Amino acid sequence: MPAPDALVPPGTPTDAEQRLRAAAFRALLSTRRPVAPEELAGALGAQVGVIRETLGALVGADRIRTDEGGRVVGSCGLSVVPSRHELRVGRRRFWTWCALDAVGILGALGADGRARSRDPVTGAPIEVRFRAGEPVDDRAVVFLAAADCCPSGVDSWCPKVNFFADAAAARAWAAREGVAGEVVGVREATRRGAAQWRPLVAAVEADRGAGADG
Repeated sequence: MPAPDALVPPGTPTDAEQRLRAAAFRALLSTRRPVAPEELAGALGAQVGVIRETLGALVGADRIRTDEGGRVVGSCGLSVVPSRHELRVGRRRFWTWCALDAVGILGALGADGRARSRDPVTGAPIEVRFRAGEPVDDRAVVFLAAADCCPSGVDSWCPKVNFFADAAAARAWAAREGVAGEVVGVREATRRGAAQWRPLVAAVEADRGAGADG
């Protein structure tokens, strides 16, 4: 599962930082471009100064990514900046912070698409294709780092959650790196990840519905 406070579970009251991260995720998914603080302020009905201050705290806590202009480029695992994990949702191109982000987002969306990465041990390319939110095959595996292995964050926990060609490669890498966790197939990783991302995806769909009504 993702780091403990990575996403907001259904029915859980959220604080200002969690609401901002969720709003940024929705905007990135919808627009596929960096999101300005002014846009987030409008979406949340908040003052721009408060949004900028909250973004600064999130960046300092390694929980969100912004560019030099202060625009959000990554939130809740979804990024518009190239990284090792490429995500295709239909024809839309994104990147993610870790392997679980990619399968979880595709699973929650119930979308056709694919995740592309490289095995950290062999360097071999790995591609997992999805149809209607489910992996087409389950040859690849995902190493899920233990939640208490390190601080939860983009640069600490996320680099330890990777795709591997097989379980042996994943275990060898974890042993070498001294990282505790478990190896799961991509189907199981998708099931766990989709449960975490569904609240955010539901909010995206609600936003689209409201726009259509307007």
